[in-house]
Amino acid sequence: MPGIDSRAEPDRLATEPARARFAQQLLRSAARPERIAEVIAEIVGDRIEVGPVQAGPGALVCVTATGRPGDVRAEVYDGEEWDIAVEVPLSLRLQVDFAGVLARFAAAVRVRMRVQLVPQDPCAVFVRTEEVTEEHVEVRLRAVDRPARLLGRVGDVRCMVAEHIVAYIGELLSSPQVRELRRIDIAQVIERAWEAGLVIAPAARPMTHSA
Repeated sequence: MPGIDSRAEPDRLATEPARARFAQQLLRSAARPERIAEVIAEIVGDRIEVGPVQAGPGALVCVTATGRPGDVRAEVYDGEEWDIAVEVPLSLRLQVDFAGVLARFAAAVRVRMRVQLVPQDPCAVFVRTEEVTEEHVEVRLRAVDRPARLLGRVGDVRCMVAEHIVAYIGELLSSPQVRELRRIDIAQVIERAWEAGLVIAPAARPMTHSA
């Protein structure tokens, strides 16, 4: 069997820049935007429930929100610190109790955040999200009934909704269960690919010969 010639051509040697490019490409391949969108969708779940929570001066307002998320969108972000921009649409139905008067709203919410892919030892990627603030939340509100139309004139319901969505998302992203979802074990993914026979294409495998 021919041995391995240690005096290989220089252009075949793995240089440090080549290794760095390989690591960066592996990182991007393992955590492409569509993959990150799937991770965020898994974190958000298929149902949103917020409240009841007290709000307003003297806690006179009680807000309850229920709804569902839409399709999460993600794309490459052109920046130094962040790698991917994510947008999460939410469709909510709100019930606002203002000093005993019930008002109902429908809300279309968009939460925008950025993601950084952080390498972790021994061979993993952690999906780090930026802190979500009210500046990251866009709320379009529609009054469903007459009390809602009246309340919309005297109170900043939109601001209250944004505030509680921020608190909800922050609590969700910081939970121990979700933190585990945000970690992508690349070594495990590669191992599963080997076990499933996906690494070596069937056409590249040696053919068996009968005697």
